[in-house]
Amino acid sequence: MEKERKISLDGHRRERFHQKIPRMAVRIIAWLAGSWWGVILHALWFGVWLTYHFSINLLTLAVSLEAIFLGIFLLMASNQAEIERDRREAAAQKRSQEIVDKILDIGVKIDRQQQQILKLLTDLQKQS
Repeated sequence: MEKERKISLDGHRRERFHQKIPRMAVRIIAWLAGSWWGVILHALWFGVWLTYHFSINLLTLAVSLEAIFLGIFLLMASNQAEIERDRREAAAQKRSQEIVDKILDIGVKIDRQQQQILKLLTDLQKQS
């Protein structure tokens, strides 16, 4: 039983590791595409391409394919950011609900104590 659980945990860790690598790649590509380094890299690439008179048709094909893949990577990065935001929002909502529950518990305790005090005061008045 313990061995099965260990194998299951190892498989789960391996799966998380294999999911982490593509996520990191997407983040790096999205960061590079949206930074000045990306602009500089593209300017250099286009400059070299045009300076050495390589085929414009091949450049057009390469740029089109790059745009398609960059669009996909940016959508993947956006989806990851949305999942993370939803996860954080759910955690914040859970914490808020726990706080509200604690406040309600305190309110119930205060009500009980007030009722006990009123009962004691009523008993004191009856004794007087």
